[in-house]
Amino acid sequence: HANDEDTARAAAGRAAAESIWVPGSLLPGPGVSWRVESDELIVVRLDVAPEQPEVTIGIGATGTVRSVSLLRWGNAGQKHFSYIPFGGEIHAERRFGDLIVPSEVSVGWWWGTPRYEPFFEATILDAEPLP
Repeated sequence: HANDEDTARAAAGRAAAESIWVPGSLLPGPGVSWRVESDELIVVRLDVAPEQPEVTIGIGATGTVRSVSLLRWGNAGQKHFSYIPFGGEIHAERRFGDLIVPSEVSVGWWWGTPRYEPFFEATILDAEPLP
């Protein structure tokens, strides 16, 4: 268990990356802003205390989410904390009622570098919208 500034900053980055499963949290408004990088990349800046991560979302031609990445505070594979590329691939999306979310993902530290190796893989089998 850890309870310090480094842990809080790393957790904020994780929460930002996981926002792809809560599409309503990504609507423009206070603490959420968007910009377009290209036809395949959009970037959302989120106020997730104590950070303001910029999450890059790779999208396909039909708007499907293909990847998620950000610079996340951490110390994976190194002695000291710093911003490390973090992200992964979305292998599938699935509809749950009116909600479509990424349903198969693999993510890890050092995204986009030769050091990248996924450490987390998940398949979402069920989801319910919040009331």
